[in-house]
Amino acid sequence: MSDATLTGAVPGIPGASYRAASLPGALQNAIFINPWTQVADGKVLLHVPGVARYMMEGGVSISIHAEKDADPSSVDLFLKGPARGYLIHQRGEVPLEAATVIAPNGAAVALSSLSGMGNSTLAAELCRRGWRLVADGITRITFTAGRMLAWPSHDKVILWRSACESFGMDLKSLQQVRPGMEKYYVPMPAARGSAPLRTVVRLVRGETVARIETLAKGEILPSLQRWQYRWPQIEPLLAGNISPTIARMAEACQVVNITGAREKSPFELADIVTR
Repeated sequence: MSDATLTGAVPGIPGASYRAASLPGALQNAIFINPWTQVADGKVLLHVPGVARYMMEGGVSISIHAEKDADPSSVDLFLKGPARGYLIHQRGEVPLEAATVIAPNGAAVALSSLSGMGNSTLAAELCRRGWRLVADGITRITFTAGRMLAWPSHDKVILWRSACESFGMDLKSLQQVRPGMEKYYVPMPAARGSAPLRTVVRLVRGETVARIETLAKGEILPSLQRWQYRWPQIEPLLAGNISPTIARMAEACQVVNITGAREKSPFELADIVTR
């Protein structure tokens, strides 16, 4: 891969950039937060074997050392996913694990779930109904000028082959996420700017009959904390401190659980969210 390929702006984070660089295999006096990620002196070093090493610094830069013969699509996938998520943490902002869309009334709705629960598929169906995509995978949330804002970073959602087929999409017209993975980038109508975040919808496994539950105020903060990117790994580094952004988010946003979501089609879930 050429250095010119690995140079650009980090999506959805004004002033943040990435570039190719030589990186060490380890940081001095590092704390390992998982077998592939270490932290020291305000830096995060992520190693994806067979792909690249990524160094996040100061919430504004990502340095990338791609491995020899690394697949470019894989390097890009981890840059715009995990590396970007750690960079948002460094900024004191919220990297919410969610696909976020803008409703016709202009308010942003974040769709969060455990992996494989279908939040990206639900976002795709809502966009097919006239909503607009803000982000997929990780949504950057800030408290700016007195408002909680969701920042646009994606114009595509990542869908499994089965989801694409359920929408009647021609797989030959779609870009595969990475070799050997049956996931595809699917273009969607995209937001042009940030949008006020009012609601977080959490898709939850459970009952076969969908049940909608609005969380009480006291339940919102711990729930939102858990739904940040890689929270179980990041939490020990914060020594119990609560991000001011996540605290304000808990005050400003409504959080709704849809239990039994796994048993519902994206079309049925889109009906529920729209109502």
